[in-house]
Amino acid sequence: MQVEIRGHQVHISGYVNAVERDSKMLYDKDDPFIERAESGVFRRSMERNRNVGLKLNHGRDIGSVAEGNLQLREDAVGLYASAVVSDPETVREARAGHLTGWSFGFSDLAPCYEASGEVRKRTLKDIVLVEVSILTISPAYIATSIEARCEGGANEIRSMEDVPEVCNVDHAVKMAENQINRLKLEE
Repeated sequence: MQVEIRGHQVHISGYVNAVERDSKMLYDKDDPFIERAESGVFRRSMERNRNVGLKLNHGRDIGSVAEGNLQLREDAVGLYASAVVSDPETVREARAGHLTGWSFGFSDLAPCYEASGEVRKRTLKDIVLVEVSILTISPAYIATSIEARCEGGANEIRSMEDVPEVCNVDHAVKMAENQINRLKLEE
C-alpha cells in the first residue's frame, strides 16, 4: 500500500489481496480457518458488478468506483486498488501513520471449505465483491506493505500476525526492524 498525502487529499494504492496466498488465522462460528482467494475471482466479480464501494474500516463510505475516486483491477498478483480520498478522517489517519493495509467485503456465492490438518481451509471461488476498505486495524492478509509519503519523508512498514513465530535470529531481527519502523510512523 502506497500512501501519498497532498494537502487535504490522500492517494492510496496497492494490492488489496494477493491471490493464491493464505490469510492469517480467521475465525467464524465454526472455529478457525485460513482463507485463500482463487486467481480470477475478483475479475469475475467485477465483470458482474462494476460499482464496488470504498470504506474506512468496513464502516464509513468514503467513495466508490461509480464516484470515480476508486479504480480496481485484478492482475497476475491479485486485486489492485488506487483511490484518491478527501475524507478528513482518512487523511488524518494517513498523516498519523495509522493506515495498516487493505481489506475487502464480499458475499461468497460458492462456499468451499476443506479439512486440512487442524485448521479448515476456505477458498474463495465465486464472490460478489461489495467493497474494499482502507484499514487502521489489522488486515486479514499479512503481506500488506505500507509506504507513506508526506511533506519531507517516507516510511515503510509491513503488517504481521499478532503473535509472530520466531524461526531464527535473522527472522527475529527483521521483525524487530519492522516494529521500529511502525513506531517511527507513530511519532
